[in-house]
Amino acid sequence: MTAGTATAQDQQTRESGVLEAPPEVFHMVQSFCIEGHVFVEAAIISFRDGASASVVQVYEEKNGSVVPKRCD
Repeated sequence: MTAGTATAQDQQTRESGVLEAPPEVFHMVQSFCIEGHVFVEAAIISFRDGASASVVQVYEEKNGSVVPKRCD
């Protein structure tokens, strides 16, 4: 897309504030435990463009300190 041009999807985004993903794109968020600690994975999977994923460790505040969250 070049500067000054807009697609129908761009117009939809401006009007609704939400960009609808094409049906061939899937979003996934899941949590899991590794050695007693909680992690979260967020992934976008596109049949056309491939996949992208991020994994982060979850932390919580306990008694004024930030510590890794343990699995329950």
